[in-house]
Amino acid sequence: GLNPNADITFRLKDTNEMINTIMETRPKEGGQVGGKSREEIIQIRAKELYVKLQEDEIDINEAVRKLPPPKWVIDRTQTIPLNIFLSQEAWRMRKIMGSVKKTLKDIDEAINGQIIMTPDIVNAIDSIFDGKVPNSWVYDPSGAEISWLKPSFALWFESLMERNGELVKWLKGERPKSFNLGWFFNPQGFLTAMKQEVVRANKQVKPGQKQTIEWSMDNVEYQSTVFTEKQQREFDNGKEFSGEGVLIHGLFLEGCKWSRDGLQDSIEKKMIYPINIIHVTAVATNSKKGLDQEKKDSAYNCPVYKYPTRNDKYLIFRILLPFASSNSDQNKWKLRGVALLTSTD
Repeated sequence: GLNPNADITFRLKDTNEMINTIMETRPKEGGQVGGKSREEIIQIRAKELYVKLQEDEIDINEAVRKLPPPKWVIDRTQTIPLNIFLSQEAWRMRKIMGSVKKTLKDIDEAINGQIIMTPDIVNAIDSIFDGKVPNSWVYDPSGAEISWLKPSFALWFESLMERNGELVKWLKGERPKSFNLGWFFNPQGFLTAMKQEVVRANKQVKPGQKQTIEWSMDNVEYQSTVFTEKQQREFDNGKEFSGEGVLIHGLFLEGCKWSRDGLQDSIEKKMIYPINIIHVTAVATNSKKGLDQEKKDSAYNCPVYKYPTRNDKYLIFRILLPFASSNSDQNKWKLRGVALLTSTD
């Protein structure tokens, strides 16, 4: 017998696979729905979506150049790691937006007979009609992922609009107070840029001061702290967070729940729990801030994944989460498969 929560996970996976098989094997040629043919329905839908994507394009390089530097910057001529990261993300998003617009426009023109109905256009029409994401929006010709994975077309397109909107706001000068780690193409790159900013901020020595701690990328490690309920309420009410590093939100804890004392056993038949904002920064391993062995032994080295699929490809980084029970150890949570996810879809 499986653990009740593991049994639910197994049955849900089995059911979803069966539904996908039924959807993939049903006839693609259809009659009319509500007096309109299948092609007419998709054409109307493609036009509606195309209109939603129309916006004035921002000069990405110029927008990044005009972004105000963080408070720690002394030399205004130096590059800002997170700004460089933003530029890379914005260009990748523009490429995806361009691909989506082209596909929607091609569908409209192909149905009107203005261009040839290619296999790619047919596949895109079939995918949208079935509520799935066209393959060319997610993978390049080599099969490498170029965007993000979602189980349905509606969720994917909604995510596209949200991700693009957040990047545009950032480009217009508003560095987010808290970041949704799962919305980035390259979340590992985001964390590396954060580490670079922390290292640079601490390497800058004012006149008369002496550097006593070695700050370099090879000599720092992540340090993470989950907001308490009080900190969460204060942040939600507009209180500014003044500290090095970044705040990340939108993570979900799978396999257990979070309390003020740390990790706790989950309630039966509930597998996913949201977790408060997490402050992630970098500390020098030879500083007093560095994590000592005792703290590491009383915490679970929790992996953070982009998706519920557990593999190295989707592993972002690891966070030390303390556990509430004094008689438990890391193996308990490891055997339960406890992990943080940026997406539950």
